[in-house]
Amino acid sequence: MKKRYFLVTMILMLTSVVILFTGCNLADSIVDKTLSDASKQINEQCPMKVDSETRLDNTEALAGKIFQYNYTLVNYSKDKLTEEQINELQNIAKTELLKTIKTNSSLKALRDVDTTFIYVYKSNDGHEIMSLTFAPQDYK
Repeated sequence: MKKRYFLVTMILMLTSVVILFTGCNLADSIVDKTLSDASKQINEQCPMKVDSETRLDNTEALAGKIFQYNYTLVNYSKDKLTEEQINELQNIAKTELLKTIKTNSSLKALRDVDTTFIYVYKSNDGHEIMSLTFAPQDYK
């Protein structure tokens, strides 16, 4: 897993250099392509158990330098969660994810190219519970 993160980090760091020497449109398409490649590499390892509550199902690279993580909360069905519980989960996740985005060294290259991060969480019965989006202005 560390090799994968190292490889993804190296690819994204090279992309950062390219951005310095090219126009924004070309650079953005290069970043999008690099994010797509990184997503494919991560998806080869999915589904991946994150912890006893969470599974990473896959990732998606979307146009406009957006990287989306799709998770399942394996112990929760949508009909068993109250609105209060969902709000509490959302508040905890927002705080922890933002901290991770700001401090995780493997995400530095993504931060450097102003990637928008989206985290989608679904219940074990496939219903979306929450979606959290972090734009560059949120983590810089």
